[in-house]
Amino acid sequence: MELYAALINAPLRCGVRVVAVRQAPGSNRLLVDTEQGTLEAVNVVVATGPFHSPLIPPFSTSIPAHVFQIHSRDYRNPGQLPPGAVLIVGSGASGCQIAEELNHAGHKVYLSVGHFHKTPRRYRGRDVYWWFEVLGFWRLPLELHPEIRNARFVVTGVRGGHEIDLRRFAADGMTLLGRVRGLADGKLLLADDLEESLAQGDAWFGSLKIRMDEYAEKNGMPAAEERPVDELAPALPSWSRSMTELDLRGSGVTSVIWCSGFRYDFAWVQLPVFNEAGEPLHRRGVTQWPGLYFLGLRRTHSLSSALLAGVGTDAAFLAEHIAAR
Repeated sequence: MELYAALINAPLRCGVRVVAVRQAPGSNRLLVDTEQGTLEAVNVVVATGPFHSPLIPPFSTSIPAHVFQIHSRDYRNPGQLPPGAVLIVGSGASGCQIAEELNHAGHKVYLSVGHFHKTPRRYRGRDVYWWFEVLGFWRLPLELHPEIRNARFVVTGVRGGHEIDLRRFAADGMTLLGRVRGLADGKLLLADDLEESLAQGDAWFGSLKIRMDEYAEKNGMPAAEERPVDELAPALPSWSRSMTELDLRGSGVTSVIWCSGFRYDFAWVQLPVFNEAGEPLHRRGVTQWPGLYFLGLRRTHSLSSALLAGVGTDAAFLAEHIAAR
């Protein structure tokens, strides 16, 4: 970062916390209030990332006090948890990685599964992210490709990276559950949608494999040397498919890990550019308020908009807009 700043001769001010962005009275400029004074600017780009505050359902406050609760943001290792079974809510990358780690550490794991995209770690000798790049997934305008707009890829880099298969999680001793709907009398209420979620994950896997094979054949790639990606996974036990509630005390659950995502917190941006959910209203980062821009939000333009490896494309777009203005 220091080398990059020196290369472009950026006048950085490090360690300065911004507490507000507001309109300058009687001017079309913006004021940026910090703990070390106020700056005045014609243009302000808010680039604070998309992961601000943990998103935890309100009914979590009704979970019995003896159950330890933590969000994935604050999870570090199994040593943080008391002995006993663990309920993990959310089957994205974080949820699956934490579930695998805790299962290996000897905890009984219950994993609440939502919609996800089953993804190979490697295929035909290439990492899955190489495939996402050459197939255009990272840079496709999401407004033209709604089928990937809410993609939740499940990958891990543990032990050099390997495939994650939720059905194999069940075969390894985890208990898979449907989505958590609420809490009543100490019991978590579960949706009867586990098989549906798993089937959607399998369907995505199949369609991705077809696209990878088509690309490989078109570009003369050699056949894979590694073992074929296994599409056949063990069937779920019948009891797992039929669970519609989980008695926390009866199942021995002493910890709940919320892998349920994040919400935006832009309370410090004191301008009317948000919807009722607190999400910025913009078109590829450009708001209706002259001079105010957002960069690095989830799905700003493409799947890579919130990633360090892809945000540069959106940054260039904003730079051109600001220069033209």
